Amino acid sequence: MSNFFTYSTKLENFFKENGSFIAYKKEAHLVWNNDESDWVFFLVNGFVEINFTLSHGTLRTIGYLLPGGVFAQTGSFTKEYEKTISFTAKTSVTVYRMQNKKFLSLLHKEPEIMADYMKTILKNQIFLLERIVYTGEKDLYHKCIRWLLFMKKFYGEKSGKFHEIKIPLTQESIANFLHATRESVNITLKQLEQEKLIKLSTKKITILNSEKLRKILL
Repeated sequence: MSNFFTYSTKLENFFKENGSFIAYKKEAHLVWNNDESDWVFFLVNGFVEINFTLSHGTLRTIGYLLPGGVFAQTGSFTKEYEKTISFTAKTSVTVYRMQNKKFLSLLHKEPEIMADYMKTILKNQIFLLERIVYTGEKDLYHKCIRWLLFMKKFYGEKSGKFHEIKIPLTQESIANFLHATRESVNITLKQLEQEKLIKLSTKKITILNSEKLRKILL
């Protein structure tokens, strides 16, 4: 898979030495909306879906955390933000976790760990900026193309001349990414498949011609 989410083992060891090891079942809520959470998590195995909640209660998908991801409830450290972000196990997952206050206290005593942690924060910001770009496209067709390139970059794995998106995806999960209906997403994906730009199979998308996808956006 993409090496964007590679991480320093020093950060993992920091959590291992100072935190506790916890296993969660698929669909377990590690952090849920406005429920208070006192924990900072380091993802060891599996992947976690990140969502935010609209004012009327609808969930929209931001992305997925892969092993090495560090996360906590929005506003855990500043208490200034509305807690709208949720983190849900989409496979069985294992994590290390530490209480927020302990994490911050120890982090300030470890300059190298602080540097590694800040790198993960920077990567998160890059990820979010690219998400803003695809959500700002002029129509669903172009939005879907830019989203496919986004998914290739962060979750893709090269397979010969093609790239497979390794996160299992349903029409509903794709619709949540694109802020669209399942029906419109299905029509758009089928069009791209007919144009021989992608191949669809059960919960999987293969990008057949990423260069042509990029050219469509020019």
